[in-house]
Amino acid sequence: MAELELVDLVANRTMSPEIAATLQAAAQQSRSLLVVAIPRGAGKSTVTNATLAHVPEGTALHTLLNHPG
Repeated sequence: MAELELVDLVANRTMSPEIAATLQAAAQQSRSLLVVAIPRGAGKSTVTNATLAHVPEGTALHTLLNHPG
């Protein structure tokens, strides 16, 4: 399955255009971002990956994942 982009999340009404624009701007400006949601499978990775697609090339990224064991 292909990765979803912010525009896809807006098109399928998963997020508003305003939120997508805010996330895109934050990524382009190399702002910090924390994505949190419950339950598992809520779309955290999808939103994170769609947002990270807008980070300028060469920007250092640091991620923290918590996988319950």
